[in-house]
Amino acid sequence: MKTYDGLVHIDLYNYKGDIEEFEDYFDDNIIAIEW
Repeated sequence: MKTYDGLVHIDLYNYKGDIEEFEDYFDDNIIAIEW
């Protein structure tokens, strides 16, 4: 995961967990999810 001012990039290509882990980053940011 990379965070920038107003943007969060999450690479979930091989991720086996739950996306809810990242919910704290969703507020006031643009989220780019790659899988």
